[in-house]
Amino acid sequence: MKLAGSAETPETVAKHVEVLQKEYAKRNPNMDMVTDRMVRTLELRADLYNNKPVPEILLKFPCLRDPNQVCVTISKQKKFSEYHQLQTPHSCQNLP
Repeated sequence: MKLAGSAETPETVAKHVEVLQKEYAKRNPNMDMVTDRMVRTLELRADLYNNKPVPEILLKFPCLRDPNQVCVTISKQKKFSEYHQLQTPHSCQNLP
């Protein structure tokens, strides 16, 4: 079963999360791959942001401790929100 509005299935998202965790644990992670996998897990993370405490999210997605990755995530989340006509938080409305 695919996730709503996504080409990803729960199984592929779980694999992306696993790869992200392994890659980010490396001394020099491939940030292009990390960004790609973060984009692929955007829908899952959008749900997590609304329903889970920050420490739990950071355990699952440790790359969100990186300020650059947070900026990429907010930018992608904004585009995702606009695509799905969701409410974008006021503090994120002026992001590219």
